[in-house]
Amino acid sequence: GWGHGVGMSQYGARGYAGAGWGYQRILKHYYRDTTLQLVPARSVRVLLAAGRAAVTISSSKPFKVVDARGKVRKLKPGTQRVAAAKLARLRSPLRFVPGAAPLRLGADAYRGSLLVHRRGAKLVVVNRLPLDRYLRGVVPWEMPEDWHPGALRAQPVVARSYALAPLKPGTLFDLYAD
Repeated sequence: GWGHGVGMSQYGARGYAGAGWGYQRILKHYYRDTTLQLVPARSVRVLLAAGRAAVTISSSKPFKVVDARGKVRKLKPGTQRVAAAKLARLRSPLRFVPGAAPLRLGADAYRGSLLVHRRGAKLVVVNRLPLDRYLRGVVPWEMPEDWHPGALRAQPVVARSYALAPLKPGTLFDLYAD
């Protein structure tokens, strides 16, 4: 089936759900000696790009950028080129905040804000967004929407757990975009 061979088999979850198992029983089967619990809402930081001299960030609607000092600059729809050399004059990170449309890094659209950090002569770009908005982009790639509801209920719990496990406060990012 899909995946990295660690944790829950999506096809196995599908089979168990088809046999009448609920999502809690499916999770208990794959993750023995664990418990389900609610966790407070939080954001995650996903590494999108590293080691680039420049990046382009755009939106089809007005958006804004906030520097590390909190100074806000409103931006018109279109493309902003951010170069490490120019960022030397500003305090990093720059936080690009979407308006009524998603932000784009190059050709790819992202939910949440984009943080641009300067590291020497290069840039690091991180997507910061609420965990549940991150999961909206992950879960559909892990399990087809027409599968049994029991399997579809188990998958977001697993994805949320895998996203929360490697959080590293005090670092630039928590997750890789893989």
